[in-house]
Amino acid sequence: MERIKTYVKGLDELMNGGIPEESVVLVSGGPGTGKTILCLQYLINGIKKGDKGLYITFEEEKDAIYDQAREFGWDLKKLEKEKKLLVRNIEQSETLGQIYDGINKAIDGFNPDRLVIDSLSTFALYAHQIQKITRLEKIPTEESIFYNDKILNIPLEWDGVMLRRLILDLIRAIQSKKITGLLTSEVEENSNIYSKDGVSEFLCDGLIGLKKITIGAQAERTLQLVKMRRTEINAGIFNMKFTKSGIEIEYNNKTK
Repeated sequence: MERIKTYVKGLDELMNGGIPEESVVLVSGGPGTGKTILCLQYLINGIKKGDKGLYITFEEEKDAIYDQAREFGWDLKKLEKEKKLLVRNIEQSETLGQIYDGINKAIDGFNPDRLVIDSLSTFALYAHQIQKITRLEKIPTEESIFYNDKILNIPLEWDGVMLRRLILDLIRAIQSKKITGLLTSEVEENSNIYSKDGVSEFLCDGLIGLKKITIGAQAERTLQLVKMRRTEINAGIFNMKFTKSGIEIEYNNKTK
């Protein structure tokens, strides 16, 4: 089995050498836990080894991402000019079809080896908003939704089923492109769940949980490899160290 190395110090050792090729991995955590930095580092490290990276965001403007990366010495604008990296901002659209179209066009047009989508929480929110276009007053047990650019009437209790289907469609679309991707998921600080939608952690091939533990004035950030299909893993909880060049995982109190 081929593996895609993150080249993040200490992380590949936790999954027997790297992420199984063509996997889709959820990176979950609260604010300030390092999700974006870990994902950018995954792309940058791959680019250094000859891969092409695609970063898709629904939230932040490109300049904000550039500024965040610059703190670690990563010049994203230069890499984009060299056509080694593409940072693509997809704004909220009227239909899910337009969102899928934006993702597919970015992937097909750039043909990346590594993909990051930040964040799945925002995608799910867009999907949820697009679904609940109008509550039918005459039929209180149903609602009108947009799905695949068509208006459908569905029972209210199907809401969670539809959201699960939408996220499954997105994950399968990525897998069909034969790309190894990381999807971020925003959760409340110190939450015991891994996504707001409640399903993506089950649908993705792998799950990396990030947490921030604050004791007094000190804040410790930890990483746990919760699951990864097709490989053995070390599911312990490890400290993350932020350096000038990115994140390092402290494995057995020593950075590998």
